[in-house]
Formats: sequence, structure tokens, C-alpha cells
Amino acid sequence: TGLVCWGGVGSVKVLEVGKRMMASKHKVNIIFLCGRNQDLLDKVNTEDWGDIKVVAMGFTQQVSMYMQLSDFIVCKPGPGICSEAAVLSVPIIVEWSTFTLPQEVPVSRWVIERGLGLGFFHTDHITARVEQMCELLGPDMSKVYGPKPFPGKGLGGSDVNPQQNRALFEVPGILEEVFYTHDYTSQNGSKQN
Repeated sequence: TGLVCWGGVGSVKVLEVGKRMMASKHKVNIIFLCGRNQDLLDKVNTEDWGDIKVVAMGFTQQVSMYMQLSDFIVCKPGPGICSEAAVLSVPIIVEWSTFTLPQEVPVSRWVIERGLGLGFFHTDHITARVEQMCELLGPDMSKVYGPKPFPGKGLGGSDVNPQQNRALFEVPGILEEVFYTHDYTSQNGSKQN
């Protein structure tokens, strides 16, 4: 099962990605998250998906649940969905093209360099990336991919498990040290605000 989403607003790319997934030699059921885009939701629901099982949802607060139900995710490189997918060990097929928003380019790079997923430049590449992902996951679609790269399979990057990242918990101590070691008094001896 593949999860396809393009943010809370939704995008027509969701439908295009789904059609490309349908062309894969692997039968992949699809969960579509269409965000607040009612027209997109209606189009997905009226599309003929053949023998592929499809679930389409509008805006939901249950994105994490749908991610956990999925074997992989096809999405724009939003930092929220990509980092959550990494923590859940759900591999990602992420867009990385000239149309990728500048603030999302580092997320695409992070996904690919860490071996968390595959990138695609154009939706024409989706079918091949889905087939590659299915082959990497194996016939039982087990989540062996996780936050580890597949050495020798064209996916490089370092073997970093985001679940072991403790940086967030180090910040308070660093801030405390900054506050206590910096002199906040003005030259006349009064405290500055």
C-alpha cells in the first residue's frame, strides 16, 4: 500500500501520481490524502482504478495513522511528513526537481542522503520509482527499508536512526549555559531587557 499526499491543501499532483502508480508492474493499493481540496477528492473518488483498492480522504488529523498503514509514501518534501516517516520507518518517494520549493530542497536531500527513500524529478518517473521501492521492500513488502540505506542498490547516505537523535533535549542545557555565561549588564551597570 502506498500513501500519496501533497500537504494540507492538496494538489492535482496527487491524482497524477496515483495514475503513474497504477501503471506499475506491482499491484499497489493506494491511500490518497487530498487535504482541503474537495475537487481533488471528488476526482480521486470518481476515477476508475481498476482492480487497485483505493481509499481517499480529505483533510485529516490522522496522517500518522495512515502513514503506519502504508508500506511507503509518495509526497512533496515537507519536513513534517518526511521526519515523521523516518521515525515510523516508512520509506519515502519524494519529489526533488526545479519545482521543489527552496525551503524543501534540504528535506529532499536529507531523505535521499540518509537512505530514507528515493527521489523523482518528474511524475513520469513515479512508475519506475514505485517498482524500485517494491523491489527494495521485497515480496512481502516488509519494512526492512527503515532509516537505513541499501548499500550497493544505488542508495547512499549514512546509517542514522532518527529515533536516536537527542538534539532536542540538549537545547535547554545549551540555552541555560548561554544565559548564565553572558553578561547582560550595560556599561553603566544596569540590567538590560
